[in-house]
Amino acid sequence: MRADHTSARIEPWGDGDLPLLERLLGDPAMMAHLGGPESPERIAKRQAEYRQPGSRQYRIVDPNTGEGAGWVGYWHREWRGVGCSRSAGRWHRSSKVGGWPGLRLRW
Repeated sequence: MRADHTSARIEPWGDGDLPLLERLLGDPAMMAHLGGPESPERIAKRQAEYRQPGSRQYRIVDPNTGEGAGWVGYWHREWRGVGCSRSAGRWHRSSKVGGWPGLRLRW
């Protein structure tokens, strides 16, 4: 990797990641085009699901601070009789990670 790139990392979703999920899914501005913010109850339910081993949900970690900057996950689905995967993710708008030129996310 070239020295002018900053690499974020992903880590399995954990017990302490509820505040990040609240920032990502409870923020009206972040969720404006996705049906609005989720309720605290729905966010708590997601947290309980995401923290389970094998959930395929990961927090994106800011390499400079070690803080959660976003979320990415994937799910296996069947489409037209064929197995496939679907992914989704969000950066928090206050995170500097999303605005870094040349950012690379290491898997």
